[in-house]
This record gives sequence, C-alpha cells and structure tokens, in this order.
Amino acid sequence: MHFTNLNNDKAIKEQEQLLIDTKKLQKMLNCGYATAVNIGDSATARVKIGKRVLWSVKAIEDYIDTVRE
Repeated sequence: MHFTNLNNDKAIKEQEQLLIDTKKLQKMLNCGYATAVNIGDSATARVKIGKRVLWSVKAIEDYIDTVRE
C-alpha cells in the first residue's frame, strides 16, 4: 500500500499555481485586502474570468523584484 504525504503535495501545488484568488494573495503578501489589491493592480496582475478576480503570481513576483530597495 502506498501512502503519500498530503501536506507536502498541497504545498507543492500551491507553489506551482499560476493564478491565485485575493485571499491567497493577501496571505502571500502578508497584508490586508486593500494593500493586496493595490499591489496586484500596480503589478498589472489582475486576471478577470467572468466575475472571478484572480492574480498572476509571476506578475506579482516580478513587480516586487522591481520595487524592492
């Protein structure tokens, strides 16, 4: 019988995500809703699919690299 570590699989899947929702963006940036949306918009990372708003992880990471002092 083969057992997998579900916590490890979940962590890997979260790292591989291309798009995340606003709650995950807040968690990723360790900030509140308004600040997360402001950073996301500044990074032009907003992806709207129907009524859903998702954020491009790569665009956020690139933006943070450029504004980092």
